[in-house]
Amino acid sequence: MVDSKSFCTFVLPIGYFYVMRTGVVKFYNRLKGYGFISLTDADMLGKEIFVHSTDLLAQIKMNDKVTFDISIKGTHAINVKKA
Repeated sequence: MVDSKSFCTFVLPIGYFYVMRTGVVKFYNRLKGYGFISLTDADMLGKEIFVHSTDLLAQIKMNDKVTFDISIKGTHAINVKKA
């Protein structure tokens, strides 16, 4: 499960453009429709972000390498697809 020390939120300044992030699906429950992605980008290594089934562009499963954007509020992954 996710502890509060490894989970983080991301805040983008106004006018900041998106950078596509990469990660590995750490946990995903298709029946419940949510999971967590471990980021593999050097500046975010070891952090995790929430993902919901409504933000998937393709089906994912545990250990899949994925690319995604981070929501405006910085709370979850959006536009998630396999890398």
